[in-house]
Amino acid sequence: MNNPTFTKKDLEFIQRIFNSRCQMLQLDPSSPEAQQIASQIFELYGQGVKQEHEIIARMILPLK
Repeated sequence: MNNPTFTKKDLEFIQRIFNSRCQMLQLDPSSPEAQQIASQIFELYGQGVKQEHEIIARMILPLK
């Protein structure tokens, strides 16, 4: 993965998706599973996937 630069707006968008997924999956945001989710969101966004529904559709759910 290259090292994209994220704007404040990008980070707010990514945070909103992260919070939503953690809440839906009942995960503590500091858990290893949640960190996997964060990593996937950043990777997909950095690859140019900019629509929330597309990011969610492409995510692999973490194993508990």
